Amino acid sequence: TKTFNKNNKFKKLFNIPVNKIWNLNEDFVKFIGIWLGNGYIYKSTTGEKILGIGFIVSNVNIEEINYIINVSKEVFGYNPKKYSSKNRNITQITINSIIIGSIFNYLFGCYFNGKKLPEMAFSWPKKLVDNLISGLITTIGNIYEENYIISLSNKTLINQLYQYHHVSLKNHQNKIHINPQNMKFQYLISL
Repeated sequence: TKTFNKNNKFKKLFNIPVNKIWNLNEDFVKFIGIWLGNGYIYKSTTGEKILGIGFIVSNVNIEEINYIINVSKEVFGYNPKKYSSKNRNITQITINSIIIGSIFNYLFGCYFNGKKLPEMAFSWPKKLVDNLISGLITTIGNIYEENYIISLSNKTLINQLYQYHHVSLKNHQNKIHINPQNMKFQYLISL
């Protein structure tokens, strides 16, 4: 369906129908992890109105681009828009839904320093915890020998991730490293 404004020009729709029930499975939780790492709340140019969610992904990471698109179709029942930049090596994927954007904003926050985990995440089974961490590692993490490192400048989220993962992996060594030079917090889990 196309909508036109009063000047008979095409108007972009942001309130598209989406699935009423979103199954919280391993793929969706990994999708959330990817969004926490490289996602954003898509807002109007004034920044006042939420229009949806988006992702920024390297053009060479075709697997991640396809994963985001496929999970969006499966969970939300919506085919996201994909824009590949000609001047930069990035692809932007947007889900133009006020409903999805508002729910993500409420549950997970917005902006690099405002993202968070909802309380319900602390009761997820270990397999879901692992998939959320896997999504984060895909975007902002590194694997080094027997460790993986997630580096964030969002102290709230990094502390939540520590608690979140510590609850599910009580027998493993968990550490938070603070690098005072650039004020980035690193989350290091030794497996």
